[in-house]
Amino acid sequence: MANWNRKLPLPVSVQGDEGETLVTLHEAALFMIRTFQGRQSNGIRRTIERLIWAAEQDTADASEEAARQLSNFLKSSGL
Repeated sequence: MANWNRKLPLPVSVQGDEGETLVTLHEAALFMIRTFQGRQSNGIRRTIERLIWAAEQDTADASEEAARQLSNFLKSSGL
């Protein structure tokens, strides 16, 4: 069973209409879905897949890898 409450190794701050700080895999996944709803790209898909994978793995290493993917994607998209 996936653990969506697993914390990211470090909180991820994002800019936008309202500044947010993402602390858990759940918050990160919801942010990605809300922010990029209706858009399609390999980067969005890979990032969401990595968050799902990390929740399923429920390990610190998986969470760290997902956070790295999320951070890289957000930097490349200007958020």
